[in-house]
Amino acid sequence: MKVEYPTNDCQYQEYVLHKVTKEKEGWELNLDGSLIFWCPGDSPITPHRGMLARLYGAGFGGITRGLFLNGQKVFYRTEAEQKEKNRKDSELARSEKRNKFEENKVSYFARISKLPSVFQERIAKFQNTNPDYDWNFGGYELFCCEQAVKLADYFKNDEALLAWDKLDYKEQEKQCPVLDKGHSGNTFEMSVRLAHWYLSNPENVIAEHGALTPLVGCKEYGCPHK
Repeated sequence: MKVEYPTNDCQYQEYVLHKVTKEKEGWELNLDGSLIFWCPGDSPITPHRGMLARLYGAGFGGITRGLFLNGQKVFYRTEAEQKEKNRKDSELARSEKRNKFEENKVSYFARISKLPSVFQERIAKFQNTNPDYDWNFGGYELFCCEQAVKLADYFKNDEALLAWDKLDYKEQEKQCPVLDKGHSGNTFEMSVRLAHWYLSNPENVIAEHGALTPLVGCKEYGCPHK
């Protein structure tokens, strides 16, 4: 069988398949006993244990733009092709996100109107700085604000909140029924911080950085700090 590796592309890593698990829409490839990669169901070659897998691209933690099994191409994109795909995927994701916001914006603004005034002022400062804020980041921030209010109302004082914050997460769930099950580490941290400010120094609810600024930065988010 003819090897199909691309020429002049040395950005790859090779692994011997440790285990292959058939799933409904493809195969889960266990590359070396710990690293997992996905092989799509339309692969022209059926993966099996012991095959040599060559992955092109940034490797784990980045985007893989090529997969070859025993020298046979499953999929492959050059760096330029991958860059263009990333651009198109990003545009599509933004379009879908904006359309979803338009469908639910009445509810979104109604939820904001129910927040205490300092939280409304907090959201307004982002809206005034970033014209794309509501559809791009607003839902994330609103979730944190709503959770902060619920936490503050439940614990009623800052000392009780901070004592609870020192517990492990399973115990926190047991002791706080208003805690949403859908938190990420970042939304949880921001919700607790905003609840803390609301109970101890409400003006800091307005001054605190945006919920997603640790990930996207103040400028992108619309956080008006210098």
